[in-house]
Amino acid sequence: MYGDHDKGPLLRVAIEVGFSEEHPGLRRDKDMWIKGRNAKVVILLCLRESPRFKNPEIAYDDIDDVNMELARMGQTVAKAGLRNLEQGAYGPMEYRNHRWFGKLEEAFIEIWRADRKRPSRTVLIENGRRKVHLPTTIGLKVGDFMSEAAWAAADIPDSDVRLDLGRYLQSLLIPVEATAVERFADFIVLS
Repeated sequence: MYGDHDKGPLLRVAIEVGFSEEHPGLRRDKDMWIKGRNAKVVILLCLRESPRFKNPEIAYDDIDDVNMELARMGQTVAKAGLRNLEQGAYGPMEYRNHRWFGKLEEAFIEIWRADRKRPSRTVLIENGRRKVHLPTTIGLKVGDFMSEAAWAAADIPDSDVRLDLGRYLQSLLIPVEATAVERFADFIVLS
């Protein structure tokens, strides 16, 4: 959000991330941001796990120390995550013969603009594999983040916002691992 002194806050860019919510739901959210809140740009980050997660059907009855079990599970998932990442994959994360996180099958970013009908799309992961050649921009401009008055006063060229998508994908391993551990923790605590 950007504040203009005369007009109050002006929403410039909104970000929606979908993991449990699929692409059609994110597109509805995008419409709410653009039509309902007058956002100029909406960034959709879509992530799809395959297969979708399911809890084991029977509770574990041999866990005496939950904290110790969580620590073991975390170490197992971290090792698997690094091994998968070396192969360009995000998942699966398995422990005790159960899949706690499938495979990040698809990840892409869409940039929607209020004045355009179609988005620009940048694919990061396709068919469970990280794209080898990632762009350095996704369609965002410096001017997207400023009001017209601030932009005129700044007197800087409207250039592309550069991103290190490779680094972003490396950091994505952290929430993938955390999701697997959290699912396991919820299951053993609630079982």
